[in-house]
Amino acid sequence: MVKKLKKTANITIQNFNRLKKSCIVVKSKLYSFVCGLIIALSFKENVICGYVRKNSIFKLKNWQRKCQPKRLFKTLNEKLVSDATKYLKFVPTKIRHWRRFMNYLGFNLVIYCANNHFRIINEKDHIKRTFFGEIYLLRCDSDSKCKYHYDVIRKPNGYFGKFICTLCFKSGKNKTSHICKYKCIMCKSEVKHDKQSTMQTSYCKNCHRYFYNKSCKNIHIRNKICDRKKMCLKCDNLYIVNIKKPHQCYSKDFCKSCQCIHPPRKHYIKGSFKPPPHCEHILIFDFETFNNSNNIVTPYLCVSRLYNITDVEEISDCVYQEKIFYGIECAKEFFTYLISGLVPLKTICFAHNGQSFDLFYLKTLLFKPILSS
Repeated sequence: MVKKLKKTANITIQNFNRLKKSCIVVKSKLYSFVCGLIIALSFKENVICGYVRKNSIFKLKNWQRKCQPKRLFKTLNEKLVSDATKYLKFVPTKIRHWRRFMNYLGFNLVIYCANNHFRIINEKDHIKRTFFGEIYLLRCDSDSKCKYHYDVIRKPNGYFGKFICTLCFKSGKNKTSHICKYKCIMCKSEVKHDKQSTMQTSYCKNCHRYFYNKSCKNIHIRNKICDRKKMCLKCDNLYIVNIKKPHQCYSKDFCKSCQCIHPPRKHYIKGSFKPPPHCEHILIFDFETFNNSNNIVTPYLCVSRLYNITDVEEISDCVYQEKIFYGIECAKEFFTYLISGLVPLKTICFAHNGQSFDLFYLKTLLFKPILSS
């Protein structure tokens, strides 16, 4: 059901949040931000906080989080605002004021913006590590007088459906493959050995890799990275150990996505279908256009080349026949050339931008006999 609703364009973010188990929708429209903080403080993992221990009113039950009684939340709202004003010595009105107060309680306030591709608001103001953890809120447009509405996210991994790091708040496929900017690249510890020293001196005999120092080497064994990542001595490539798929040696210029060797940063575009077998000829064409007096794009030049690719390794060595068609009727002349029999059968035609431009002038000619009949 959730996947169907994601695809529909008419659904709002608030209706989508009601279906997510990892999200609690705040009912209050005027005080959704403060009510969201109250709900987040009542979670089991946040009850350890000294502020919640002293004020046992904030220990809510599951039905209280869902129903959100008005009298109870009104008293909790007044209590939280009064305690925040005592600490800040002024009434908090902005997000940075509440973030300062939550940091004092031992929490890191993380707010995702639904209108900005779920990016974090004021990400630079976050503290690297807090004592208790993070409080996650989601900001979206409001239907009431207030500009924004805030909902509570229990766990961002469950809401977004993928792994999200609690240090850098970046997403990844899983915890093992994620590269955090607050962790060491080699041993995955919070001590940044790569910033302390640039030379990798300590060698590990099991995985055949060099580390920054002895502590970096020992931590990577403790974190079981040594069993997961190894360096191949034959091809000098780093690989991940997989019992089902054993490592196969390949050159350093080999691209795993393209499955071939090519220069760096020059990837090939994969076709949506496999080329037909026994292909002997290909035809490449392109239209040049201009805007007429009625501002309509009309072709005035068509260049086509017919290549013979039998027993040829490179396209530069192919023998080709070039045909150039001039004038406003160049599209019709090129179409008559295609159906005249001069082009061999089973020839594959390639356009420069066939999907959204070049094939448009041929489609009108292709479907003309069907429309007339």
